[in-house]
Amino acid sequence: MEVVLRKLSKRYGQHPAVTDLSLTIHDGEFLVLLGPSGCGKTTTLRMIAGLTPPDAGDLLFDGQRVNDVHPSQRDIAMVFQDYALYPHKTAFENLAFNLRLRRLPRDVIQRKVEATADLLHILPLLPRKPRELSGGERQRVALGRAIVRDPKLFLMDEPLSNLDAKLRERMRIELKALQRRLRVTTVYVTHDQSEAMLLADRVAVMDRGYLQQLATPHEIYRYPRNLFAATFIGSPRMNLVRGVLQRGGAGVRFLAEGLPSGMLWELHLPAALEPLVPEAGIPVLIGFRPESGRLAPGWRDHDALNLTLDFVEPLGPDNLLVMQPSPGGVDSYDHSPLILRVSEQQRLPADQRLSVNLAPDEVYLFDQHSGEAIFCRGRLLRTFGGLNADNASGHELDNRVHDG
Repeated sequence: MEVVLRKLSKRYGQHPAVTDLSLTIHDGEFLVLLGPSGCGKTTTLRMIAGLTPPDAGDLLFDGQRVNDVHPSQRDIAMVFQDYALYPHKTAFENLAFNLRLRRLPRDVIQRKVEATADLLHILPLLPRKPRELSGGERQRVALGRAIVRDPKLFLMDEPLSNLDAKLRERMRIELKALQRRLRVTTVYVTHDQSEAMLLADRVAVMDRGYLQQLATPHEIYRYPRNLFAATFIGSPRMNLVRGVLQRGGAGVRFLAEGLPSGMLWELHLPAALEPLVPEAGIPVLIGFRPESGRLAPGWRDHDALNLTLDFVEPLGPDNLLVMQPSPGGVDSYDHSPLILRVSEQQRLPADQRLSVNLAPDEVYLFDQHSGEAIFCRGRLLRTFGGLNADNASGHELDNRVHDG
């Protein structure tokens, strides 16, 4: 089933929950709605399900407008965070409940329930009641109750959030494999960006009711369209430093702000940016992923970001170097620690002075005022007046971002 949202909006009193949301969910696609609490992702899911009527806009299933179609007539199945199983019924009875409502023959019900249970590896659990099942087993029964109906659309509202970390990781893999096997269009809500990156064919990043970016996990990670998408995707998050973009005889330079007198950190950027930079310069944020920095011991007088190591967080094959803004270095965007990911073999003591070098093709530039991405890993995304036409033409119209 193809699902199209056209300018869907929903308000609760004076508070907008979703505003002018437009996107297309392709037939058989696994789409993840990702964002923090209050971003509008669950409201969007409920509007698709028919549980919450939109205040404006259109919702289409395979080209047919379904705004006024009752949830029971939409051929969807929902999986909830709290499983929503009938506690007095066995696992078999929970799976068979909706089939019995449709008055299917008993032998058909038996066959469909057993086939679904076999798919989810819960055949031995069918005689048990929910209180006799573990969290992971109950989640499988909840998934089975949705699958057994053969719907055209799965809607899942943070279904794995009640599981422990190890079981959640295993269930993610199983859920992805199951969706690929069934090829049923799936809309999945989560605030966990690691979950979104693993499960999704595409991710719709949302914030404050607006769509920020719609793209594959790889595209969002490497080419975020704005500051919110850049910092929400990736763990640890992207490092950000304030500065000014200037042009001169040597091309375009980024000059960091907040440095002590007599110190300088500048980065030379591709000459393609020079025609876009006004003579007076423009305030920007430079971003770099934790794995992009190159370390050298000691501080340099210029051309490197000087930091003092605060502590090391070991992660098995890697170490995270946590470096607080210091008098000998540059201030970060929001005074949060700057973090680098290095090999576990690089053993560094706390309080060591380090210089960090960045390759120009690994940095990101964001407009300080709008937060929009200007330059990402060698790709020019925008001019300072808006989208760069040459680079925007290949994107879907519904991939636009909120400019507020």
